[in-house]
Amino acid sequence: MIKLSALASIWFKTWPKLLVMLAGVGLFVVAVCWLSGDVKNLLVNVASALIAVPLIFIFYEVWRDHSNQQLNSSVYDYAQNEMSLALLHVKDDMHF
Repeated sequence: MIKLSALASIWFKTWPKLLVMLAGVGLFVVAVCWLSGDVKNLLVNVASALIAVPLIFIFYEVWRDHSNQQLNSSVYDYAQNEMSLALLHVKDDMHF
């Protein structure tokens, strides 16, 4: 279950990117509905960049956070296994 603080953190990371994407959608609508020619093509290309780049960053951040969580859990499991092995060796050495 996602905690409220994690959800707030996700929101604060993504809202500026979502705002840029919304501006890109608005620019696209303006270009398609009211403009023509080279200016229309230019604004459609700028709008597509305003939509695509923040979307790529959002996916990158989600993937990076997921990868970091997996890495942290695997490092923790490795350390736990090493400590268990070390304690077993100490226990075996203590036999009289």
